[in-house]
Amino acid sequence: MRKYFHVNSFTTQPLRGNPSGVVLNGEKLSDEDMQLIARDINLPETVFVLPGTSEKSVCSLRWFTPTSEISLSGHSTLAAIHVLIRERILPVVDGFVNHHHLDYQKGILPFSVEPPAGGAPTVWIGLPVPVFKPFGGPQEDIFRHLGITDNDIDSRLPIYITDTKFLMIPVLGLLTVKKILPNYGLLRKVLQEESISGVLTFSRETVKPASNFHSRFFSPGLGINEDPVTGITNASLAAYWLNYILPSPENRTYEFIGEQGFSIRRDGEVTVRALVQDRAISRLEISGPVRVFLQGYLEF
Repeated sequence: MRKYFHVNSFTTQPLRGNPSGVVLNGEKLSDEDMQLIARDINLPETVFVLPGTSEKSVCSLRWFTPTSEISLSGHSTLAAIHVLIRERILPVVDGFVNHHHLDYQKGILPFSVEPPAGGAPTVWIGLPVPVFKPFGGPQEDIFRHLGITDNDIDSRLPIYITDTKFLMIPVLGLLTVKKILPNYGLLRKVLQEESISGVLTFSRETVKPASNFHSRFFSPGLGINEDPVTGITNASLAAYWLNYILPSPENRTYEFIGEQGFSIRRDGEVTVRALVQDRAISRLEISGPVRVFLQGYLEF
């Protein structure tokens, strides 16, 4: 048997934010086992915690959607680290910022744990800085399958695709974001044809005054029609903001708040911190609260 946790990330409320499964002691599970477990758990992602590949690594993580393995998941990583702290597998030294790293498919992922200030510790996860390029694919087809038109697009901002194959589409406001009603079958087909992992639609108009951007993320090709609140897409939005909305950022640390999930009643907020040096982003981190919804054992 293995301990299992259902964790909602980027929220303090139950049944909000982005849910993920966290499975401890995954080292004896085969790839097929992990995929079948993720299929049956049927959350946006299930993360499996395995031993690190070096003495300095806290652990290794692997992430699975209901249909496939993915290289990285921000909200599930946050969930896994909080579970490791909760289970006292990862100790937190009071009064100090604890710096660690974990292993994943593409190398090493740094993270830090700030001591609790009357509550849970604050976890900051370092993410790769995205690279943007113009999208030359079938925009009109994608717009149509999302249920929007050219008139809904914020033409002041570019449509770009990241090196992680996220297509970023700026729209005019909250009403446009809310009215999006995808045809998931047709959207899945065109995204797969263009090797696009998912579509991020966003606006600068927000529900909460303190937020910087409001977004929705669709990834039907990975078995997730709408991913509620995602760390990686909000980090990409912060990088987009610094590149295309603030084209001459100062050399300092910027902090952003991205809100997501409101249209499907799973609202949550991602805090993104970006360090700019020599007018380029040198460090990109995400953080947010988590809420454990249930825990138990997998009899597998």
